[in-house]
Amino acid sequence: MYTLLLIDLDGVIRLWPEHIDRQIEVAAGLPAGAIKRAAFSVDILEPAITGRCTDDEWRRAIELKLATTTGLAIATETIRRWSMSSGAVNAPCLQLLEELSESVRIALVTNATSRLNDDLRALGIQERFGSVFNSSQMGVAKPERAFFEQVLDVTGTDPSATLYVDDSGSNVNAARELGIQSHLFEDAQNLRRFLEAADVLQRAKMYSQ
Repeated sequence: MYTLLLIDLDGVIRLWPEHIDRQIEVAAGLPAGAIKRAAFSVDILEPAITGRCTDDEWRRAIELKLATTTGLAIATETIRRWSMSSGAVNAPCLQLLEELSESVRIALVTNATSRLNDDLRALGIQERFGSVFNSSQMGVAKPERAFFEQVLDVTGTDPSATLYVDDSGSNVNAARELGIQSHLFEDAQNLRRFLEAADVLQRAKMYSQ
């Protein structure tokens, strides 16, 4: 029987509408995707999601990278505007979590910066999870095996009793190698089928009756 659900944040529970980034890039005269290419380049992102730099330092590094093509003043304003958003909640997925709340423990597992708690509060979902595992606090990020081992150790859960949902194939494969039943997220409908197959939605309905 599955007793723990590990679920990713970005791309699953939280979405980032692409049109917002594009509006900011157009205003700055930047090509499409320029912000994300800078923000998620390995040399800039990895220190931020493993706790070797703060969220503010990460955003400053993005500014400096963009400034090489657009100038510092424009880059600074671009990242100021980009930083105003905390994303948007994927409502159908959140509804699924609410349905599961009585049948299985739910833990958020995410590669995130030191701003995570502020973002969860801004989104109004900080109380939706029994526990939160933030890579920048753990010092290791997915898909490293040590990330999942640390989560299992802290929760005291066996891999065979654990479910995992993520939109990254490399993360899903890493969890599967540990014996965790894992699902590559596409949409809420497919996620529902995965949870039904694992028999956790049915148990949730029984508890609610």
